Amino acid sequence: MNKNSNLCTEIVNEMSNNLACATTIKMRCLSDAEKTICLILKLQDAGAAMINVHGSTLSASKTRNGAADWSIIKQIKNKLDIPIIANEGIEKQSDIKNALNSLELMGSCLARRCLKTDPALFDQNVTSISSVDGFELAQRQLSLA
Repeated sequence: MNKNSNLCTEIVNEMSNNLACATTIKMRCLSDAEKTICLILKLQDAGAAMINVHGSTLSASKTRNGAADWSIIKQIKNKLDIPIIANEGIEKQSDIKNALNSLELMGSCLARRCLKTDPALFDQNVTSISSVDGFELAQRQLSLA
C-alpha cells in the first residue's frame, strides 16, 4: 500500500465524493509506524469515515511472528478524528474490553481464528470452550442470526 498511497487516497476521495454511503477502510500497518500514521491521516483527509486497522504488518501476519501491536493503533486513534476499529489480537473477552477501554476505541474486529479457538467468546455464561457441546453452541448462535 505504501507504494500506492497516492492512488489509495485518490480512490477514497472519489468514493467519498460520489457514493451515498460512508467510505470505510480496512488496512494493515506499514513497516514503519510514522508512515502508517501519515497514510491514515491522508485517508481521513480524503474522506474515509472509519478505519479498521490490523495491529500487524503483512509480513508479520504471514509468518505469525509477534502479537498485534496495539500501541500503534492507540497512536493512530489519538491523531484522527474518525472512529478507529482494532483488528487482530482479540482472542478472549478481556481483549475486547482492553481494546474498547484502554485504547478508547469504538469497536474491535475478530478474526476467523477466534471461531476455532473460542467460538463462545461472546457467551458470558460459558467459562470454558471445553464445557460446551459444539453442535449446541452452533445452534444457539444460528438462532441469534
